[in-house]
Amino acid sequence: MKFIKHLKNPSFYIFSIYLILGFMWISLHIYIRVFMERPSYVLEDLLPYVTEEHIIIFALFIFVHVLYTITSIFLIYRQIFPSKRYVLGTYISENITKLLEHVYWKPLEYIHDLIAPHIPMSGRFFVYLEKIWSKKGYMYFYTLIFLFEALPRILIASVFLIEVVFFGQVKVFLQVISLILIPIAWHIFLKLFANCGKINLPVIKQYFETIKGIGNPTLDTDGKIVSYKSYEFIIKSDYEDIIDPEESALLLLQFEAMPRFVEQLKKDSAKLMPYVTFITSLIYVIGGLYRLIYFLV
Repeated sequence: MKFIKHLKNPSFYIFSIYLILGFMWISLHIYIRVFMERPSYVLEDLLPYVTEEHIIIFALFIFVHVLYTITSIFLIYRQIFPSKRYVLGTYISENITKLLEHVYWKPLEYIHDLIAPHIPMSGRFFVYLEKIWSKKGYMYFYTLIFLFEALPRILIASVFLIEVVFFGQVKVFLQVISLILIPIAWHIFLKLFANCGKINLPVIKQYFETIKGIGNPTLDTDGKIVSYKSYEFIIKSDYEDIIDPEESALLLLQFEAMPRFVEQLKKDSAKLMPYVTFITSLIYVIGGLYRLIYFLV
C-alpha cells in the first residue's frame, strides 16, 4: 500500500528521474574513461570515422562553451559593478544555471542522498573536521576551493588545448578527464558535511531548556547572525545525569557551524568560479574550433 501511495505522489517521479539521470552520468563517466573503444587517439587517424553527427556534436560543444563564456563574462562584470541592474543578462545567466542544476548536479545530489545515511563514522569525522576548520582563516578556504574546484577544470581544459592544437591527438585528455570527478566529489562532500550539522542539530537541541547568546552577535555579509561571543545553556532536568553539559554544548555549536561553513564556501566559490569558467570555456572554444576546422578542411 505504501508503494502505491508513492506512485501517486508526483515527487516520487521527480526523484526517480533524478536518480536515473544520476546513475546515467556516473555510468557515462566510467564508460568514457574505462570501457569506450577508440580506433585511434590521433586526429588524423580519426578523420575517416568522422560523420555528420560527429560534426554536429562538435559544433554543439563549441556553442555550449560560448554560452558559458558569455555567462561568465556577465557574472564577472556584475561582480565588478554590483550596483548596476542587468535584467536580460540576469535572466539568461540564471536560466542557464538552473538548466545545469537540474540536468547535471541535481541527479548527482540524489545519488548522494541515497548513499549518505549509510556512510559509517562520517559524523565523528565531520565533528573533527569542524574543529580544524574553526581555526582557519579565509585564505585556507580559498585554497580548498582552488584545489578541489578550479585546478581540476583548468588542468583538463589546458590538456585539451595543448593536445589538440600542438599534438593533434586527444589521448592524454581522455585520461585526465576523470579529474572532473574531483569537483563532483567535493560538492558531494560539502553536502554531506552540511547535512551532518542540519540532521544532528535538532537532535542535540532537545537536551537543552534554553540556549541564549550573550554579548554582541557576529553578523555575516547579509546581516544575519552567525554566532555570539559566548552562550548560556540550561540543560533539561531529564538529561542532567545522562549527558555531559559541556560536551553537548560544544557539539551543538559545532553542528550549528557546519552548514555555515558550507554556505560561506559556496559564496566564496561564486566569486572565484566565474573567472575559472571564463578561462576554461574560452580554451574549449579555441580547441573545439581548431578540431572542427581540422575535420571540415
